[in-house]
Amino acid sequence: MKNLFTILFTLVNLFLFSQEKLSYSKVIKVDSTISKDVLFNRVSNKLSTLFGSNFKYERDVILSDKSQGIIKIKFTKPYHKGESFSNVAGDIDFNMTFLFKDGKSKVDLTDFKHYGNTSLGTILDTDSYPYNDKKMFKKTMDKNWIKLREFLDEYKNTLFDISSNLLTKPDETENNNW
Repeated sequence: MKNLFTILFTLVNLFLFSQEKLSYSKVIKVDSTISKDVLFNRVSNKLSTLFGSNFKYERDVILSDKSQGIIKIKFTKPYHKGESFSNVAGDIDFNMTFLFKDGKSKVDLTDFKHYGNTSLGTILDTDSYPYNDKKMFKKTMDKNWIKLREFLDEYKNTLFDISSNLLTKPDETENNNW
């Protein structure tokens, strides 16, 4: 009976105190006749052009597998919002994953982390600052957390628009009618 109580207590705590990492997903449909290999090549070529050099592209690619239909790449976005003297200016690191199927792709934005003079850490799907390390500045940290979450909620739309353009517009290498 004592063991049952201990297990039950542990499970309740896990459910009450577990918090989800922030993530966004969107399925982008294109012409159903376009194969996953064409979509993979299209996005891979455009990302390498976007990064400006193969070295930078290869350095930031976490996973690229044509047969599995996946490209996972890490990005860094400068972040300079927050209350005056809050010191939350810094960078937000995150991963963008493209999963390809014939005629569509799923784009996932995951693993958001804030780094700066006052790091906000891993971004969780909460409405207020979830950590207890800055109790003295809780109100300020909550305001900064809300502004960061609003920034990411807006920025995700830009990233999904860019993803849609990468997927829907044919690459120069696809046009063989020269």
